[in-house]
Amino acid sequence: MVAKYTRSEKFNRLPLNETKTDFKRHGDLMELRNLVIQSDGLLRVEGSVDIRGEQLAGDLRVGVTPGTLRWIPGAERSVFTQSKDGFLWSDLKLAGTVSDPKEDLSGKLIAAAGEAMLKDLPAGAVDQVRKLLGGDKATEEEGDSPVPGSDLIKQGTQLLDLFGPLLK
Repeated sequence: MVAKYTRSEKFNRLPLNETKTDFKRHGDLMELRNLVIQSDGLLRVEGSVDIRGEQLAGDLRVGVTPGTLRWIPGAERSVFTQSKDGFLWSDLKLAGTVSDPKEDLSGKLIAAAGEAMLKDLPAGAVDQVRKLLGGDKATEEEGDSPVPGSDLIKQGTQLLDLFGPLLK
């Protein structure tokens, strides 16, 4: 998916140049600290992850090289905003299970892309997009969703699909 959104085939298969972590095991809890995963010239992941049985919980920072996210409107302006050691960084929360991991970075990228595209639309087009996405009703009903923000992610995905051809 990263290869699709970044339009970079390099993300289809990542050669890892550095991988390391400190780990401790306490019963069914595996603590990964000082985790580092790097693919030179593409990305670096740093942080901590706890694995209790099948459950995941982690606080990570993801760094990408400048320009990598140029095809995702708003990504470098709103999400990957910290610059350090040749990477642009964003925080990522990891949750879910080992077999079905969840992360919050995708939602941030979709929201940033939607916001950036809306800012660049001509007057009147925003009203048309609102109609397409269900108007004000969409934000009112979001609280009813079993997964917070899932409606926003669906709407953002629809928006990206709608305006994607214009970005090529």
